[in-house]
Amino acid sequence: MKYSLINIPFVLLSSLLFSLVKASQHAGYIVEFNSLSKVSSFIDKNVNQGMTVRYTYDSDLFMGIAVDFEDPKLAKRVIDSDSSILRSWSIHNRVNMHAPIPRRRDLKTSFIPQNKDTIRLLTEANYKFNKELESNGSGIKIGIIDTGVDYTHPALGGCFGKGCKIRYGYDLVGNDFDGSLSSIKEGDDPIDNCPINSTSATGHGTFVAGIIAAEDKEYNWTGVAPGATLGVWKVYGCNNPSSPNDVVLKAMEMAYKAGMDIINLSSGVRGAWDEEVLSVMADRLVSKGVHVVAASGNIGLNGIFLTASPASGKDVIAVGSTMNNYVPGFILKIYSKGNEIDIPYRTFVNGALSLHDKLPILATSETLNQKEDACKELHKNYNDSILLIHQGGCDSLKKIKHAKDAGAKAVVLYTNDRNVTAGFELLPTANLPVAFINNNDGELIFNVLKKLSKRHNDRKDKDKEENEDKEDGNGKDGANDEINDELSNTTMALFTNVLTALRASENDLDKMASFSSLGPTNELDLKPELVAVGANIFSTLPTYQTSYGFRSGTSFSAPYVSGSIALVLSNIKTDHSSPDLIKHMLMNFAEQVKKPISDIEYGDSPIRQGAGVVDVAQAIKGFEQFHVSPAKLNLNDSAYFKSDHELTIFNHGSNHVSIQVAHLPSLTVTGYSVSANLSQEQGYTPVEPVGLYDVNGSVANVIFRSTKNNVITIPGRQTAKVHVHFEPPNNEFSATSHVLYNGYLSFSTATTKASVPYAGMIGNMRDLPILDRSTKPSPAAPFEFPSIGLPSGNSTLDRDQIGHFHIHYDSRSHIVAGGPYVLVRLLTGTAIIQIQIVQDGQVVGDMPMTEDRRWVMRNTLQVTEYSTAYYSWYWAGDYVPKDSSLEPETTAEKKQVKSGNYQLKVRALRVFGYPEKEEDWDEWTSPRFKLDID
Repeated sequence: MKYSLINIPFVLLSSLLFSLVKASQHAGYIVEFNSLSKVSSFIDKNVNQGMTVRYTYDSDLFMGIAVDFEDPKLAKRVIDSDSSILRSWSIHNRVNMHAPIPRRRDLKTSFIPQNKDTIRLLTEANYKFNKELESNGSGIKIGIIDTGVDYTHPALGGCFGKGCKIRYGYDLVGNDFDGSLSSIKEGDDPIDNCPINSTSATGHGTFVAGIIAAEDKEYNWTGVAPGATLGVWKVYGCNNPSSPNDVVLKAMEMAYKAGMDIINLSSGVRGAWDEEVLSVMADRLVSKGVHVVAASGNIGLNGIFLTASPASGKDVIAVGSTMNNYVPGFILKIYSKGNEIDIPYRTFVNGALSLHDKLPILATSETLNQKEDACKELHKNYNDSILLIHQGGCDSLKKIKHAKDAGAKAVVLYTNDRNVTAGFELLPTANLPVAFINNNDGELIFNVLKKLSKRHNDRKDKDKEENEDKEDGNGKDGANDEINDELSNTTMALFTNVLTALRASENDLDKMASFSSLGPTNELDLKPELVAVGANIFSTLPTYQTSYGFRSGTSFSAPYVSGSIALVLSNIKTDHSSPDLIKHMLMNFAEQVKKPISDIEYGDSPIRQGAGVVDVAQAIKGFEQFHVSPAKLNLNDSAYFKSDHELTIFNHGSNHVSIQVAHLPSLTVTGYSVSANLSQEQGYTPVEPVGLYDVNGSVANVIFRSTKNNVITIPGRQTAKVHVHFEPPNNEFSATSHVLYNGYLSFSTATTKASVPYAGMIGNMRDLPILDRSTKPSPAAPFEFPSIGLPSGNSTLDRDQIGHFHIHYDSRSHIVAGGPYVLVRLLTGTAIIQIQIVQDGQVVGDMPMTEDRRWVMRNTLQVTEYSTAYYSWYWAGDYVPKDSSLEPETTAEKKQVKSGNYQLKVRALRVFGYPEKEEDWDEWTSPRFKLDID
């Protein structure tokens, strides 16, 4: 999310409490005008009032400036009062990469491929189409807006500039950028060469570049479009994990001016609306003929309506993630009685464990697959050993702690997966190195240990008898021999860095990645458009990060699609290269993922996978025959539902073609949990993760009209209309359920199949409550909602409590303190949140509007990479006239209330609601509180 620069959120993070608002804090705005002369005039009028120009935008995309004011009050007054301004957005420092990268110090920094095919298998999706295409992306320019690129990497050409693979680019921030304007150090060189001890250096841009266009001779693999030319615009520093939106906006303009055919954005901010400034700019780029590809985000487990911006842009290709067909593993060597056994193991960060010594490996249980293995303290000495423990029965972190307490150096968890590759748990707080193996290999090691233990015990019994005989004969016990024998009967293990390619389990093959964010947008525009492999990806990294590695995230699905577009553009006629037509081509001929529930006839939902997995060869081949428009159908909610739609089939061949039309329904998605015992305002909770309704008959009915037996014949070079009638599954679901029904319309010839995804909602978006009225819904939201937060920053005003706030301003320290916070948690996104000041039942005015109360995404139960568990806004006692905050731009001057008793009324506009209709607002009025103002 983004916060207004003149407000500080009411949060409790690492025991840091916020109760002060610094009036001296800077405020920044992106401001749009309709001419450069008006830009110059605005600068001339305000440059001597503490205003600094950050950037000037001067293209046919966007005419304007990004400015920074020393005084937030002055900033707001200047922005609100200038009638020449077309539109403005607050600058925020919250553009994050869509690929969180866990770090562990117990991982090896390099690997050795098991054989010559290892890397080729792990990257097979990169060149899935190479053999069928003539061009490898040559002549196409792809812009990457990211962390910069280590172009010294041999796989990325080894140089920057004319004649190099990475020819274009610019560094907009510098390595030392910390989020502040003063720390920006621009330069002509976009290299990612962060110091090795940098806190936020991820190699993200280098990884993206490798997926698109790497040509690696060392390990014999390539990116998707190795012939493409790259441009790189660096917008992240080495020690700051986010970038300001005005910087990213400038990078988008620079990429456009450099002539990029495609722009890849593997980052974003809170979304679900297409009105955020990055989405607006992305849509404008598309209108100018640039293909814009953006990652949809990595919060798929948090439910619907969460596509990030700019992926939420109407014309942007939003990309989600599928699982990889091969996953990385490493070899654990077992040494026992002269035998050597290779066991593949996995780690949750896809790196080899860095224990360099052979260590004894021991089982913590006496029986295989013990249900609560190591769930209790281990009353045994396991010093300097590797422990084999069965997964399950209790929290794995508890098992690992018990192993640590018993002196172990590492843990091998054997899972319940049999005859497939082992899965793994994300255990970033584990206090020991952890490896995962499947049940078969766990059994193998267990049996080796058990067999050896039996032999050892038999030997000890025999030695005991022999020693008793010796003692009878006054013989001596051979103590040293017993010690040597103990050592020779110990099974040893060694974690190697030998990399192996493991076939993904059947549960993951051709399936969606659970982390991939879900659509649609709040206005029910279907998102994502496409999906591509994004889990367990191998690519290039900067040399300071060992040159190669594995990552997961929609950040790395987006470059697959960017590379795929390059392949299409370099292999088709130029008159078919418009962004809209290429989007149609790729969406029409995408391949849907496997069914998530095998024994149900319905497929996965378009709000998870869009049109499906991008398939360049199929798209080019299919488009030679025909294509279907529109590429997707938004059926909207019940209030705006349109039952009949018209699609156009374009026959590109010279001969007539007969096309069979069919309906392929998908599983209905339950995005909200509805409680029959609560009111409408209290009974809805977003389901995290979503539910898939697995009952046959719970889908829409589709009737194809203007066809004969669902077949339509089209003469060569002609078009035909297909009229489709939709009947939502209203008999199965009530209007209060707000389920999303969806599926695909299929268009097939004898050799080619195209499809068009659709989605609609039963019930009305306008009926969904916006404001959560619950208490402590999650650990990340430990308050009552909505509520008034106290200045202490860690508690709220009780419903029957009369609060007392003392707002005071210190002109020397420039601090405003003591005012109330407004705490709000959203169940559904809203276009605007109005906060009114009420005294004696009458509205005095509005709390001044801030940009973070416009186009607001719903909250999630946890804090994620671009969502929060709740929102908060500080009130310093100022106000503007009633309803003036609802205007896009207002010239209203702020005033200060007098001391007295007040309430705050929160009003959130329902989706598709009209501001002038009282019933379209979800409202809450706070308890009364007393306000003293110095």
